[in-house]
Amino acid sequence: MLLDETVVGVALPTIRDEFGMSQLASHWVVNAYLLALAALVAAGGRIGDLIGLRTVFCGGAAIFALGSLASGLAQSGEWIIVSRAV
Repeated sequence: MLLDETVVGVALPTIRDEFGMSQLASHWVVNAYLLALAALVAAGGRIGDLIGLRTVFCGGAAIFALGSLASGLAQSGEWIIVSRAV
């Protein structure tokens, strides 16, 4: 998690320039990820208790991989913000 935020923080000026985003909008690239993580971490723990930690981990890793792929293929600022939230 910390590595992901560090990498995005370093790349944020380039992301902002490539997509023509405002400074405020570019900060949502970071905030969308953190907000989704904070909102879902407790729910993920409870779901892990109910259906098994291994299942939740594998599902979460798959969703994270799809979100990362979508971020890499982003064609607009809105797309990268939404995919970072995933």
